[in-house]
Amino acid sequence: ANPWAWRLFFDAGATPLGLWINEVFTDLFCGSRYRELLAKAPSPDCVVSVHPLMQGPAMRALAANDGGERTTPFATVVTDLGSAHPAWFHPDVDACFVPSDALRSLAKGRALRDKQIVQHGLPIRPAFCGAPSSRPPKASVRKDLGLAPAAPTVLVVGGGDGMGGLEAVATAVAERLAADGLGAQVVVICGRNEATRAALAARAWPPGASVLPMGFVNDMESWMGAADLLVTKAGPGTIAEAAAMGLPCVLSAFLPGQEEGNVDFVRD
Repeated sequence: ANPWAWRLFFDAGATPLGLWINEVFTDLFCGSRYRELLAKAPSPDCVVSVHPLMQGPAMRALAANDGGERTTPFATVVTDLGSAHPAWFHPDVDACFVPSDALRSLAKGRALRDKQIVQHGLPIRPAFCGAPSSRPPKASVRKDLGLAPAAPTVLVVGGGDGMGGLEAVATAVAERLAADGLGAQVVVICGRNEATRAALAARAWPPGASVLPMGFVNDMESWMGAADLLVTKAGPGTIAEAAAMGLPCVLSAFLPGQEEGNVDFVRD
């Protein structure tokens, strides 16, 4: 993503006019789909939103489905950590789940009441949870993954789409480790970015640099369990997973507006 374009889009969408435009367009493009889904399942026990633009349109569709006034419980789960777009915080939700003190303050600033706000961390898969003593030794995990069991291991990721200048970051990390003579290995999870995976696989690495480029993986908890250090863009999900596993984290990039608060979250 172009950082300046992303910043402009994020900031413009956070103004009163931008928020109104978001409501109009999400109603226009998503309202009929909500009504179709409710026609198939007309009596949900609860509706949960995990997207910042999907509060008002969904609640209006529910109100129509409920006979004019919404009675179906509606909750928002905010999936950012240190900063968040104001569209996440709708004053009419029954519950708004936030993962940090910073987002609790943002929610209150958007007129949500204390009884609506639930602070409870980010939702992550159970595989990332559990006491460190319950996990297998790193050497054993590395061996199972085909890595050198005794080599220091750095995991480089860029989200599911392999973003954040992943090729340049991985190259810089590998070259620095090779120059330091640490005998380290670098695993690069490229996600759906096949071009970056292929470029890294074809690259001639300097002596002492062992680099394994991977595509999309479904067992990220194993690769994190094998690593001594994670290098990642400031995506909230990856940060939360690493924190749960006790894996030290170095941030290599962030999306302006959306992810820059996550930098402060990690630093603090």
